[in-house]
Amino acid sequence: LCPRCVLPPDLDSFFLAVHKRRDPTLPLDSKPVVLYQFQDVICATRAAKKLGVRKHMRPREARALVESSDGLVIHTFCRDWPGPRVRYGPYNAASREFFDALADALTATGGGAIERGSIDEAYVELEKPRDLAAFCGRLRAAVEGATGLRVTVGCGPNKLLAKLASGRAKAAVSGGGGRVWAVRGTVEVDAL
Repeated sequence: LCPRCVLPPDLDSFFLAVHKRRDPTLPLDSKPVVLYQFQDVICATRAAKKLGVRKHMRPREARALVESSDGLVIHTFCRDWPGPRVRYGPYNAASREFFDALADALTATGGGAIERGSIDEAYVELEKPRDLAAFCGRLRAAVEGATGLRVTVGCGPNKLLAKLASGRAKAAVSGGGGRVWAVRGTVEVDAL
C-alpha cells in the first residue's frame, strides 16, 4: 500500500451521544433509542437499527418498531422562542470539542492534515506510522478521553477504502469487536 494513509474518525451515534451528555440516564447501550427532527429520523442506536429503524424514516414508523421493545423515540433539542425551532447549539459545541481534541491528539503524535467531513466525521491524512492499528487506537482513545464521546476509526490508503474500513469497525463493535479497523494489505483491500 502507499506510504500515506487516510483515517476517518467518526463519532458513534453522535446526536444521541450529545443527548446522553445532558441526560446520563438515557439507555443508549441497553435499549433501542431513536432521535428525530421535522418528521425525519436522524439517529438511531444499534438496537433500534436491528429492529429495522433507518435514517430518514418517519418517526411514527420508528415508534411502532421500538416501543414494543421498551425503546424510546425522542426529539432533538428545541427552543421555544421565537417560535419552536431545533436548537443546534449542543451539537455544534460537541462537534467543536471533537475537532479540537482530534487536532490536539494529532499534534501530540506528529501531526496530520484534517479535513472536515461532517459535523461528526473527519478525514485525517498522515504519513503511515509503523503500527497503524495501534496508532488509530491511541488516536481514538485520546479523542474519547477528551470528549467522552465514542469514536470509531477506519484506516486505508484513500478516502474510499478508509470509509469502508470505518464501516467494518462499526460492524465489529456490533459483533463485540473493537472500534478500529485498518486496511493493511491487498487481501484486505480486495475484501473491502
